[in-house]
Amino acid sequence: MACTLSETAEASLLASTLTLRKCSADDVVIIGCGGHRVTPTAMYDLPVCVYGCKTIIPVLIVPGQTDEMILGSNAIKCLLTLLKSTDDYWKLISLPSGNGQNTQRWRGDHAPEKVGTVKLKHCVTLQPQSEHLVWGKLPVNTTMSVGSTVLVEPTQSKCGPKQITVGRVITPLWGDGWIHVKVINPTNSVLTLRGNAKITDVSPCSAVEDFPESDYIKSQVQYFQHEDGSQESEDDLMQILHDLGLRDLDLTACEVSSTWKMKLLHLVKKYESIFSRNKMDCGEAKDFVHRIRLVDDKPFRLPYCRVLPSHYEKLRVVLDEMEENSIIRKSNSEYASPLVLVWKKNGDLSICTVFGG
Repeated sequence: MACTLSETAEASLLASTLTLRKCSADDVVIIGCGGHRVTPTAMYDLPVCVYGCKTIIPVLIVPGQTDEMILGSNAIKCLLTLLKSTDDYWKLISLPSGNGQNTQRWRGDHAPEKVGTVKLKHCVTLQPQSEHLVWGKLPVNTTMSVGSTVLVEPTQSKCGPKQITVGRVITPLWGDGWIHVKVINPTNSVLTLRGNAKITDVSPCSAVEDFPESDYIKSQVQYFQHEDGSQESEDDLMQILHDLGLRDLDLTACEVSSTWKMKLLHLVKKYESIFSRNKMDCGEAKDFVHRIRLVDDKPFRLPYCRVLPSHYEKLRVVLDEMEENSIIRKSNSEYASPLVLVWKKNGDLSICTVFGG
């Protein structure tokens, strides 16, 4: 919204000794309520003083306007910025409002960029998929401004807990240094936060209205955005992995943001050749010669290890699969070493060879 003046106010200004710089406004059209169009007759750079704040704003002369002057949003934003540098503004902001909320400015000549880091005093157990109210304490030597409004946010310390979500809290600063924190355990298991763990950072809060409004949740479906602006849902992400033959790789289970999931997917696509597609996909070491150094050149043929009849069929199946996937091949060598069967805990069979000489 532009700032406008009436023709009566223009005449009064021109009649005074004030010198104004006049500009043409022939190419400007103002559309008011109901679509009413008005063509300004002129434009001035007008020095104004509002609540003690002086500035120069461009104004348009609108024919038929009854109010002497209308301040537009462009001028109001500028004046608010100037007002925040005065003590009167903060006194007004600190007054209790109708809903009982008020913001107390940091007392002192200089407000610190950061008050301190809140640490837990005792171990805390967090139940899965639950929100908890946790109390922590600032260090003893922290500079305090009792009663001032502070902002509590997740700590930027690298040694802070990684599997939790900390909510933003605006609260008064107590004299004993205790701070309450909202903590969410988004995982499906119980988490225990150790004592003395860094959990949040505390900073002075200037004004609540300075914080940007949060975006509304438009859908319950989570999307992943590419660098070019395109988006993909979790189903699309799983389909990409399925097309690459990596259906067993579940990136949606990673406890990271959607942006990092997309970056992880790009890395998987870039180096997809190093991932196994199945349990027999062992890869191939090319341009490498493996040497077995013997004591002498005399060939040896060690006897076979006996295999239980119940295990023989499973051994034959595993050997056939390994041969089909070019992991092993039939040999006519003069040397022979026995096979050793090793049963894993999950019931799979592992085969190794014992060399001798």
